[in-house]
Amino acid sequence: MGVLVGYASAHGSTRSIAERVAVVLTARGVPVELRPMAEVGEARGYDAFVLGSAVHRQRTGGGGLPDRTSPC
Repeated sequence: MGVLVGYASAHGSTRSIAERVAVVLTARGVPVELRPMAEVGEARGYDAFVLGSAVHRQRTGGGGLPDRTSPC
């Protein structure tokens, strides 16, 4: 299926970066699916993932990615 470029963006900056990543991968012949993390369901079928999230005050933001500032 290709690469999932997923993002969680609070104000749009992370989305812009994800879009740029998707453009570069696509230009190199890599099949890409660009989606907000809130819309990502099943992860099976992707060959690789590029995930990005906003970070504010040392916490992920924008929804979609879990907060990993505390030990797992």
